[in-house]
Amino acid sequence: MRREFYSLRNVLEGIAALDEQLIQTEEGFDPVTDDSVAPFAGILAFEFIQWHTFQSYLWVLAGYEFIRTVDQKIRKNPKCTSPQTASLVTSVKRHFERVRVPLAKLEAAKKHSATDRAIAYPLFDLNNGVAWTLNEHECIYRRDLSESLLILLERWEPVAQRHR
Repeated sequence: MRREFYSLRNVLEGIAALDEQLIQTEEGFDPVTDDSVAPFAGILAFEFIQWHTFQSYLWVLAGYEFIRTVDQKIRKNPKCTSPQTASLVTSVKRHFERVRVPLAKLEAAKKHSATDRAIAYPLFDLNNGVAWTLNEHECIYRRDLSESLLILLERWEPVAQRHR
């Protein structure tokens, strides 16, 4: 079990590095005020947004697989963490799932099939980055998913290991 979580740590570090890169590029992107790209602003902005949206899509898939795997390990061995952490893991997984299912399967997440579309359409907000619209009234930002994963990690309560 310990080796499995070590491997997951490596995956999480990659997810965190991509998250940091995505946030930094979002914060630095403004084709209107950058004189070096102004003549090509429309083309460069489109290419940037297309690339950035795809990178965000990959981040969601990776983040979901990470949290799904952690949830699965906890279900197999509930004593590896506290019940509060296990509950939070499930909650974060459901948050990711709501975006991941329409992105990967082109169908609404089961718990939201009455309200959500089969396709989560991307949008790009200069202030908040990439989001996916789930229905006429709701969208989920990648940064919100990132924040929920970070909160989970900050609140993680491992069970104290027994002395052998």
